[in-house]
Amino acid sequence: MMDVWDEQEKVQAPRVDEHLRKTFESIADTSGRMGFTDFERFCMSASNQRLDEDHILDMFDDAIRETEEASGEETDTISPEGFSRIARSHNLISFKNFSRLVDPVALG
Repeated sequence: MMDVWDEQEKVQAPRVDEHLRKTFESIADTSGRMGFTDFERFCMSASNQRLDEDHILDMFDDAIRETEEASGEETDTISPEGFSRIARSHNLISFKNFSRLVDPVALG
């Protein structure tokens, strides 16, 4: 069963990446970066659970580190890559319900 899940995750990953890219572009400022206020607003709308400001700030700090590592520059905003990695690692986005990803008839 996990092999099927892994296979479907690989199929869905490009779609999720595209969704995250579009989401980031719709939120980012004109410089192509996202500040804390916009990130916080995204987190509050994307999560099914109540996130406190400290948790959101920790995620934002993680995204800044990801951005700095990728760019080699110090910054106080996040890049699309930093946003994508953090959204995935903190489950701010998720794959569709497993039953909708897999054809149950194909599983036998």
